[in-house]
Amino acid sequence: MDCDVKDLGLIDKGRARIEWAGAEPLWLTTYAHVPWNAPFYERHGFVAVPESACAPALLAALEEQRRFLPAPQQRIAMRRPPSP
Repeated sequence: MDCDVKDLGLIDKGRARIEWAGAEPLWLTTYAHVPWNAPFYERHGFVAVPESACAPALLAALEEQRRFLPAPQQRIAMRRPPSP
């Protein structure tokens, strides 16, 4: 599946901004079951993270998304380590 160039640009901009600010990992939330969501991010270096490893603010975001979005049990957190 081809990805939208805009999506890659957002990932690259986010990574550049975070690396500039101190080499922190990049975090996001997405759907695990949709083939163009989690698999897309995995191809770009993100890995699914268990909730036990998420910061309180990210857990709060997941909880809010699960209240309002469809398929709440499929919402996951993902992390991409900073580039070396």
